Amino acid sequence: MKEEAKLTNEKIKGEIQLAVKISNALDDIRTNKATIIRDTKEMKQPKVEDIIISVIEPKPFPPPGTYEGTVSLIFESTIDP
Repeated sequence: MKEEAKLTNEKIKGEIQLAVKISNALDDIRTNKATIIRDTKEMKQPKVEDIIISVIEPKPFPPPGTYEGTVSLIFESTIDP
C-alpha cells in the first residue's frame, strides 16, 4: 500500500509552517498535523512538494482504527546573505 504525504512549506510572518497530510487511495485522511518552526529569516519562495511514503502492511491487514507513527521531514533552505 502506498500513501501520499503532502509537504507544505509556507512562509507566514516570520514563521515556517510544515504540514503533513497523509491519505490513502480512497482519499481517507489518516494524519493531518502541523509543526511550526520559528524563523526570523525570510525564505526566497514558498515551496510545495509532494512526497511518497511506502507502507508495508502485515498480512492480514490490521483492523480499521487510528494508528500513530513517525514521519521524518528533511528539507534544505538556502538563505541569501
